[in-house]
Amino acid sequence: MKKIISIMPVWDEQNMIGLSLYSSKNFITEYIIIIQKGIDKTKEVIDYCQKLWNLNITFIESDLKLRYKRELIINHARSYADYYIIQDGDEIFVDNFEKELEILIRDDITFATAPIVLLENDLNHTTDNPENIIMPNHPFFLKNLEDIYFPSSGDMPWYDPNKDYHKIKNYEYPLKFDCKIKNYTRKFLREMFTSWHDSNYQLSLKEYCNEYHYSVIWYRKNINSCLTLQEIIKLCEEENKRNIYKWNTIYDEKKYFKKPEIIQKFIKSEKYFGIETLNDLYLL
Repeated sequence: MKKIISIMPVWDEQNMIGLSLYSSKNFITEYIIIIQKGIDKTKEVIDYCQKLWNLNITFIESDLKLRYKRELIINHARSYADYYIIQDGDEIFVDNFEKELEILIRDDITFATAPIVLLENDLNHTTDNPENIIMPNHPFFLKNLEDIYFPSSGDMPWYDPNKDYHKIKNYEYPLKFDCKIKNYTRKFLREMFTSWHDSNYQLSLKEYCNEYHYSVIWYRKNINSCLTLQEIIKLCEEENKRNIYKWNTIYDEKKYFKKPEIIQKFIKSEKYFGIETLNDLYLL
């Protein structure tokens, strides 16, 4: 049996982590989950899933930037992994992914990428920008070879293009749904994640947002210069509730791609935000 290791950094993923684990539980040998401290019940949901499906999970707690979390997981499993699967805590694989995985291994593919479908704010909606509904190809599959490395920018592992033994597969159709359904504090901080991640600042993400988030700058300039970060987040959250779907549209399966069965199950139960409370775990 090939040892397939899940690279899974999570941060306040209570709503989707159970669905994410459901979608990959039948083919992952070990989940290595790096948890960043947050404010929701992500860990409780993972613990429930671990017992329910007898999952092999290694937990690591870290506030490292995302690329270093993924690098830490790869290095942790270097001595025994055959393959790595990249899956964030809000990403749900399509129903036939296990069959695709078998083909990749059979054909000795060393590196694979695929587009990702975006769902946003709930399981029915996506962005109103048609160009962003199907996101560009992202790496999701790596053979455990010595030349895995991280480019100077970005947060994804890659392969050495100078090595001639690689067999690359770039899918033209998506294999994952990225379900961006978070608590508001998480969403607010995430807006500055990329610029923080690529910066040379030694600040934490919260500290960086407190200095550079555009909403923080605007509120302190125009409303009250003494507002704390948490006060500004609260004001923005109230505004967001009034306009939550302002930049969204209903996702059209007939036009794009069928949703995985676990997403459909939650929609049929009118749980459009995934696991809102631990009482929703029965749906898994």
